[in-house]
Amino acid sequence: MYLAISNPNAAVVPPTSVLLTILFSRALMGFAIGISALRMAWWLHGIFLGAVSSLPMFFSVMDRIDIAIGSVVMGIIYGFLTELITSILLKAKSPFV
Repeated sequence: MYLAISNPNAAVVPPTSVLLTILFSRALMGFAIGISALRMAWWLHGIFLGAVSSLPMFFSVMDRIDIAIGSVVMGIIYGFLTELITSILLKAKSPFV
């Protein structure tokens, strides 16, 4: 099973290194959002850290600019959703606020 791999050619299997990079970068983003002491609105916090945590994947695929931009956009969406779920739905409070 591939986790959220948008590949227009399903016959081409992405390398394991690509799959692990995606998995670990999104896990790192969730961890960074959880421990961040930045004081800003929850939605802006998620968007900012989602974009920042997507930059390593952006630079690794700069030769394919469509994939690079998509990586940052998806990071922003994942960051926003992570903050939405933790801050609003689960009502987790940051110890720094």
